[in-house]
Amino acid sequence: SAGAKATQSRAWGKAGKGAEVTLANELSLRLRLQCKSLDDLQDSLAKLELEACRRRMLGLCARLGLKSARTKSVPSDYYGYDLPKRMEILGAPSTKHLCKTIVLENTQCTRSDCSDVNNSK
Repeated sequence: SAGAKATQSRAWGKAGKGAEVTLANELSLRLRLQCKSLDDLQDSLAKLELEACRRRMLGLCARLGLKSARTKSVPSDYYGYDLPKRMEILGAPSTKHLCKTIVLENTQCTRSDCSDVNNSK
């Protein structure tokens, strides 16, 4: 009824400020927890994708007969470090053992092999 709604409205108005703050805090906490869960899922997915890529690269190396190929994940700011620090991160015997290798995949290639040097995977 209209009278009951008016009573509820007045009651909410009196206790409303505190209840609104409590509700807002609770909702904020829930949102932060869900965002953290989403961030954790995204981190897990990124790690799984990296591991799948690493395994694929090592498989290709094995098929090519490269017996000593290894991969190593490094911090995102790795190239900001000086060579001695990079040597330490990689566990290399000296800075002269450091090299940079970039592996790319042509995802727009229509072929499944490397027979066409101008359009290969």
